[in-house]
Amino acid sequence: MLLMIVSVNSTIGYLGPERFGVWVTLMSFVAMLSFLDLGVGNALTNLTAERATNEDVCHLRQSISSGLLVLIGIALGVALVMMGLSQILPWASVFRLTDPALVREARTGSMVFALGFVAVLFSGGVQKVFLGLQRAAIGHMASMVANMGAILALIIAAEYRVGVPVLLAIMLAGQSIGAIPLIVILWKKNLLSMRAGWRGVRFEAPLVLKTGSLFFVLQVGAMVGWGADLLIVSSTMGAAFAASLAVAQRLFQFAALPIQILTQPLWGAYAEANASGDRAFIRRVLKFSLIGAATLALVLVSILVLAHRPLVERWTDGVIILPISFVVIYGIWSVIEATSSAASVYLNGCYVIKPQIYAVIIFCLCSIPLKIYLSKAFGLHGIVLSTIIAWIISVPLLYWLFFKDEVIKPLKS
Repeated sequence: MLLMIVSVNSTIGYLGPERFGVWVTLMSFVAMLSFLDLGVGNALTNLTAERATNEDVCHLRQSISSGLLVLIGIALGVALVMMGLSQILPWASVFRLTDPALVREARTGSMVFALGFVAVLFSGGVQKVFLGLQRAAIGHMASMVANMGAILALIIAAEYRVGVPVLLAIMLAGQSIGAIPLIVILWKKNLLSMRAGWRGVRFEAPLVLKTGSLFFVLQVGAMVGWGADLLIVSSTMGAAFAASLAVAQRLFQFAALPIQILTQPLWGAYAEANASGDRAFIRRVLKFSLIGAATLALVLVSILVLAHRPLVERWTDGVIILPISFVVIYGIWSVIEATSSAASVYLNGCYVIKPQIYAVIIFCLCSIPLKIYLSKAFGLHGIVLSTIIAWIISVPLLYWLFFKDEVIKPLKS
């Protein structure tokens, strides 16, 4: 959260809205393209939790080592494709840019992103292993140290008014170097071995990829339905409007991130409880997490809505001004998102994937046309309104009408 404050406050003043919009849009690709791990990261969480339940260290070591090897192979392949695309994509059209120098900067930034994204994908997989081991706190501490280093580097870089490529490199390094101490911990605990990985990869790879395939579909849907907002705004309204949306997104991350930190570690706990048949634990924790997430989201979002004007003005040096109506609508969506993400952790941990796949497909089919149409009619307001409407149709309504039994099955004795 501190990194978000510094990344905006220290750069938007000298970058200006358009260059800042290019930078934050490229950074948004990290979340938007997370599906390119083919779901292997999420599969590792569930498989690690299940194998940890059996207390078979050899099997657990083989699963972790082979799964991470598969992820390295995927990441390298993704990097090659992205490097090629960075050279041929029409960046002027993507960001609606007219300045040739800014187009060149966007192209160079995309190349930096392609290289850094390899490390981010692998780092995410290592974090997912610790999630499955129910040691997410260790992963959080490693990320905290890495982000503190990124904050320091960002402050120094801003003093020298560096361009978009250098800023991207710093942010991507902050999201990936935290994996280094985590790998050392796995190795020292005898849970990571190159030899075990190569020996078991032909057995584990099909299982990891099969388990990950359903998560892959979910991640693709999330990318299309949720993650592409900045790209849609950049290409239809311009990079300057994307900067305003990016500031709003980062503002409400101060409500979303604490809830995510509290609820995401439950993924591994749900998976282990589901594997061992501990339904009472699942019922108790799910009820507590949903009520807690909704309550905390309401409190944090209310504070952000009431204090948004001085916060945003000071944060962006007055470059960005967000209308109160837009902030209120985005706050409503933030409460919905925080609560539904707590429910998603339960569904993923208990491997209730089929209803989520149908939901994300319907969400994409509803939200993308709505976003394109309503953004033309209502600007940035239309983007958020489209998201809320599509979510109501595709999640609570769909689950209640067609998947109620499947969704509550892990709760039944």
